[in-house]
Amino acid sequence: MQVFEHKQRPSDLVNMERWGVRELVCSVELFIRTGSITETQRGFRHERNQQEAPSPNAIRRWVRQWREEGSVTCKKPSGRPSSVRTPENIARVLASVSRSPRRSAHTQSRRNVTQR
Repeated sequence: MQVFEHKQRPSDLVNMERWGVRELVCSVELFIRTGSITETQRGFRHERNQQEAPSPNAIRRWVRQWREEGSVTCKKPSGRPSSVRTPENIARVLASVSRSPRRSAHTQSRRNVTQR
């Protein structure tokens, strides 16, 4: 069975909130056992005594994550961490804005490199 590659999206986080880790693991185990998305959904409904089951794309994504990363949970997104709102950083930005109130926010942000 081919599992399609998929990059993490904000909807992945919604699925994590909607389905807990136990449900994700249950779905992956069912898929590995049956090899069928439809059988996985049926087995999920039966085992969990629910009418609703994860979508086929969600199951494929979880299986891919399991095979590639050994986990069904979402990793932290890559990239630069957001700035920390410390009193020093806030004071530095306020002082800069008061010195040059007509300067654009974009230019202000480039000149005020805040500490992370």
